[in-house]
Amino acid sequence: MRRVHDRRQGIYTIGIAARLLGLHEHTLRFYEDEGLIQPQRDPKSNRRLYSEQDLQWIQCIRELIHHAGLTAKGIRRLLDLVPCWQIKHCPEEQWRTCAPNLNIPNMAMPADVAVSLTGAEAESKKRVRRRKKRKETKPLEVELIYGVREFDAIMPCMKCVKAERLLRKIAQRLGGKINIIKREVDSPDVERYGIVLTPAIVINGEMVAMGSVPSESELERFIRERLASAG
Repeated sequence: MRRVHDRRQGIYTIGIAARLLGLHEHTLRFYEDEGLIQPQRDPKSNRRLYSEQDLQWIQCIRELIHHAGLTAKGIRRLLDLVPCWQIKHCPEEQWRTCAPNLNIPNMAMPADVAVSLTGAEAESKKRVRRRKKRKETKPLEVELIYGVREFDAIMPCMKCVKAERLLRKIAQRLGGKINIIKREVDSPDVERYGIVLTPAIVINGEMVAMGSVPSESELERFIRERLASAG
């Protein structure tokens, strides 16, 4: 009788898994440190062993980071709320036969969860009101939170590059009325915003975009409205 291979069985060492995925070993260790992957361990050597399902899930992680703009921490936070197929919008026929989620808690549990940013929004509005009372005359602060972690560095995503290009064009037209501040997504100054998607745009402490890039006209309207209210 032909033996059926168990796709959940760990068979690939970290070096082989990295080569098959086209990644560096540091990246796989980083995903493990972030709680996104839990490879098996060889009982004798304690070496990491990755299964075919692990490799499939790592490919999903890469898509969420590089195409959806999620950070590793953002993926982990969302997985505590919803299964991966809801984040990726996978069709039912795909996620019902996709099983790399067996080692990730809550991922196989269907749920309709709305991620609320109410607390962060309320705090942002308070900061805006305080600035209005002080009648600040300094340039409008526009923070661009960008990047996805790659190995030990933060790399800008395509949407992050687009957002910066639009902001620079608008700043040039407004002639020094805004101050663009770039912050890496892992920066301590960014934690208070609770960002799970990049790029994010924050104007004078108020988040106006997260995970998507507004059109140039819409972004300029946001900025002009806040310039008018600050003046």
